[in-house]
Amino acid sequence: LSLAALKTKHIGWCVTSESEYKKCKDLTKSCKAPDLTLICVKKSTVEECFTAIKVIALVKRSSTFKFSELKNKRSCHTGIGHMAGWYAPLGVLHEKKLLNWTEDEAQRAVSRFFSASCVPGAQEPNLCKQCAGRGGKKCKLSNDEPYYNDHGAFKCLRENMGDVAFVKHMTVPTELHKNFQLLCPDNTRRPVSQFQKCSLSRIPANAVVTRSEGDKTKIIADFLEYFQKKECNLFSSQYGKDLLFRDSTLNIVPLPPSMDDFLYLGSSLYNSIKETFEVSQPSRETILWCTQSRQEKIKCDNWTPLSGGSIECTEASSADECIQQIMVSSMC
Repeated sequence: LSLAALKTKHIGWCVTSESEYKKCKDLTKSCKAPDLTLICVKKSTVEECFTAIKVIALVKRSSTFKFSELKNKRSCHTGIGHMAGWYAPLGVLHEKKLLNWTEDEAQRAVSRFFSASCVPGAQEPNLCKQCAGRGGKKCKLSNDEPYYNDHGAFKCLRENMGDVAFVKHMTVPTELHKNFQLLCPDNTRRPVSQFQKCSLSRIPANAVVTRSEGDKTKIIADFLEYFQKKECNLFSSQYGKDLLFRDSTLNIVPLPPSMDDFLYLGSSLYNSIKETFEVSQPSRETILWCTQSRQEKIKCDNWTPLSGGSIECTEASSADECIQQIMVSSMC
C-alpha cells in the first residue's frame, strides 16, 4: 500500500486487491476533508504502484518468432514520434544492430525493415499500409485513425493487422493477458505481467510542453492547477479517448524549472531520439544531483559525460544532508 500526496491537494492511494479498493472507495465517501480529494487506484502488485512506464513489444501467444526475427514482420505503432511506439523500439533495434539509418531516412529504414506497418502520422506508404482509417483519415496522427495511440496499436494487433505492437505496459487489460506475450530483447518471451523483466525502455509520463520564448510556464501551471481543483473533467471527454490528456491521468505535477529534456527523458531515451533526429543539446546550466549510496553515485557519474557536463554528482549519507548540500550550492 502506498500513499502519495500531490501538490494540488489530491491524494492518490494505490491498492493491490479488490477488497482494498472497495475500502478505499468507502473512505472517499465517509472521510471527506475540506479542499482534499482522495483518489483510489488499483494495481496488480506493489511494484506497479511505484514503477515508471515501460515500453513493451507485445505479440500473440500463438506466434513463435523471437525479437531478433522481427525483420519482415508486420508492426503496429502508437504514432510517429511517440516515445512508446517509435523512439523506444527504434532505439533497441538500433542497439541490437538490427536496424540502421541516416538522419534523414529513419522512416524509410523502418518501412524496409517491417513487411508492412501502421505508424499513424508516417509519410512512407508502407508504414501506413496496415492502418484502418477510411479515405483521408487513414494513417492520421489522431483518433481519426482507429489504430492510433496505445489502444489503437493494441487493436491493430488484436485484429491481426500486425504481428507485434509497441505500446506501454498498462495497455493490455488484465483479463486478456493470457492471450498475449512480451517479446524480450534477449530473445525470450515472458507473460504480460512480467513487464519489469521484459521491456524495451522506461519512459516518463507525458508532459505539457511550453515554448521557451516568452515563457508562460507559471501561468499555464496555475491555469491547469486551478481547473483541476474546479473538477472540470480535464482528463476525460465525451468526444473521444485521450483528448488533450490521457483518460487515465490523475493529476498534473509541476516540474522543477531546471528540468531540461535530457533530465526528463533519461540518458537512454534521450540518445535514442538524438540518433533519429537532431535535438537540442542539454542545458549548459550545471545541475547538482545528490545521491545517497555508492551505487547511485556511480550511476550518476556515468550520466555526467552524456549530459555534456550539465550534471554534477555529489554523495550524502541522508536525504537531509542532500538538501543541505543543494541549498548551499544554490547560494554559491
